[in-house]
Amino acid sequence: MRIIDVTSKAVLTANLQSDTIFRFAVDIDLADIHHENPIIFPSNVIFQFCGGKISNGKVSGSSTFVEADPYMIFENISFTGTWNCDHAYFEWFGAVGNGTTDDRAAIQKGLDSEFFHFLLLNKIYLIKSHYVSADSPKDTSGAVVDTDNVGLSINQPMKIEGQAVESFGNGLLSQIRTDHSTDFNVLVQINSSNVELSGFIITGVRWDYEETHQVQDLLATRHITRNGIDNNYYRLILKRMYIRNCMRDCINLNTFLSRLERVDVGWGDTGIVIRGILTSTDLQARTSTILSGCYCNRCLSFGYKIMEMYYATLESCAVDYDSATGPASVSGYPFALGYPYYFYYCYNVSVIACGCECTTNIMYL
Repeated sequence: MRIIDVTSKAVLTANLQSDTIFRFAVDIDLADIHHENPIIFPSNVIFQFCGGKISNGKVSGSSTFVEADPYMIFENISFTGTWNCDHAYFEWFGAVGNGTTDDRAAIQKGLDSEFFHFLLLNKIYLIKSHYVSADSPKDTSGAVVDTDNVGLSINQPMKIEGQAVESFGNGLLSQIRTDHSTDFNVLVQINSSNVELSGFIITGVRWDYEETHQVQDLLATRHITRNGIDNNYYRLILKRMYIRNCMRDCINLNTFLSRLERVDVGWGDTGIVIRGILTSTDLQARTSTILSGCYCNRCLSFGYKIMEMYYATLESCAVDYDSATGPASVSGYPFALGYPYYFYYCYNVSVIACGCECTTNIMYL
């Protein structure tokens, strides 16, 4: 393959041929190239970023492969076509991960890009603003009037992995969190099937901080769209996740054919909610979700809440409560009075080698 050192936009556009490695060691501004038309790259092209970035343009790939360290390489870039990499980084789109900078916009750009496998680094990615969707209501001036109070939205099939080590504790090094400055209905929203999340932490604000802004659900599917359609998502995979600190549900999924493995949740009203669609005539839309080795700790009302499901399985799962109290609105209501396991309108659900401690109740059917 021939190697082209891209020193200007003119050099880039003059060498649009297959079997080419474009090396970017300096910043390239694509403004004014083809105006509204994307730069179309032929097949068998590799982008190698060696300290530079591209900005202000549209690019169309043909299985174009990207190689870069975790730093900002795309600024105000729109993607079409197909793009590949071993794994992408949200840093490519401007994420910082220092625990103080709002990384929401940068991460959302990555989620909406043509890359589908992301690696979170050993960092704290702070979310403190709201996602604006294409169908968010706007006033006559075009200003958004309702954002659904969502932080991040996963709108296409995606795999996101965090960095982790084996240890006695959770061993998870990557963290998506919010602070006390913003209210969220959902911190991380899933709006697609075929999503896999593994090896990182999602955390909100603990009940102890009642005077601050709060997170209702930490991780949830988008159940009802603005046109009233009840969504259901399949093949969602959560593995080795640590999801804690919210006012309502740590995890709330409308799903089937999915699996949660070694998921640790706590400090919410409910730990894990799994729900099919009772009104659906397709029984598959309510079947075959497995929870394995999951743990719920200090949830006010329910540990696992399974609703409208066929052939769901809980294996080696656990729930712990204690005598602590929740927010002031439910002061004096001990965790020990909740139900570790709750099943509503379920058929053929298996509970294998599961248990609970420090609870007055065990199961509600």
